Amino acid sequence: MSVDRGFSVERTITATVDLPMESYRDDQRRAAFYREVLERMDRLPGMEHAAVTSVLPLTGDSWGDMARVAGDTRPTTQLPLESFRSVSPDYFSTLHLQLISGQFFRQSDWGKNLALVSEKTARALWPGKDPLGQQFSRGDPDKGEKSFTVIGVLANARTISLAKPDPMMIYVPYWYRTEPVAGLVVRTRQLPSEMGDAIRQTIWSVDRNVPVPTVRALGSVVADSVANQRFEMDLLLVFAVSALFLAGLGIYGVITYSVVQRHREIGLRIALGAHRVSVYQLVLRDGIPPVAAGAVAGVAVAFACGRLVRSLLFQVSPYDPVLAAGAVCLLIAIGITACLLPARRAASVDPMRVLRME
Repeated sequence: MSVDRGFSVERTITATVDLPMESYRDDQRRAAFYREVLERMDRLPGMEHAAVTSVLPLTGDSWGDMARVAGDTRPTTQLPLESFRSVSPDYFSTLHLQLISGQFFRQSDWGKNLALVSEKTARALWPGKDPLGQQFSRGDPDKGEKSFTVIGVLANARTISLAKPDPMMIYVPYWYRTEPVAGLVVRTRQLPSEMGDAIRQTIWSVDRNVPVPTVRALGSVVADSVANQRFEMDLLLVFAVSALFLAGLGIYGVITYSVVQRHREIGLRIALGAHRVSVYQLVLRDGIPPVAAGAVAGVAVAFACGRLVRSLLFQVSPYDPVLAAGAVCLLIAIGITACLLPARRAASVDPMRVLRME
């Protein structure tokens, strides 16, 4: 959750619009609907930016295609695969995506085949060249599709998954390709909770038959994107705490049993002048070596199984010596605590009572 996402979520809310296919069968009608919705949203009080996108951030990816730069004669199957997003001009300002060079789309560019690319895409398609002004087409050139012109380069971000940077990403205007299902992203000067009803009413003012699901804060979308990982983490944490508790309880039980068995011996030692510190040392010598041996064996097994848990980790090595040392220290600390409780009981033995029993 603390990784640099490359976009901002403050005061930003989202909604998913599902256009009825009976009324919106072609791109032109869908694009006209979204354009009218965005124009009306821009007039709402407290509105900063409103944008439409084919896929909301961190909700997956739906459009992948090949990109062919001018002069590339390779077969289509050998072309690099890009992730495409169709967005409205204010999408980048709404999410605060960083522009490295060039410019964003403008509403006055309506109908033009323009594109913004990520830094990763620019380096892959035009290595060592300035991507601004460069042209590319989608897939097979025999289809006769008009080429796209690159007008801007964006910083790499994590809009598909927080676990890894985006693949090669290309943003095209929403008037080029619109889908029946699209996402609205709105940045306001007010609390997001205060804008939900206004967004619904604006959409229904354009077409009452368009259903609008629950409006959600973009921060909630980000949190939900790692819900599975958070559940796995919490589950493993419960197992780890339970294992640690059972280990401490087991050590305590074994050492307590040993102290009870050696009750008379300890009483005689104290009667003969042994200090209480010596009694503590006697008990700890019995309890700590097995704990230390178990910790060493556990580290060895953990390192041997490191590859199995690598996929569950994020920016953490399964062979991190600091984490291994921390785990060993924690286990030994629990072991010492579990030994000190029966040691304290042993050190408080009344030697006169033991002598009378003898």
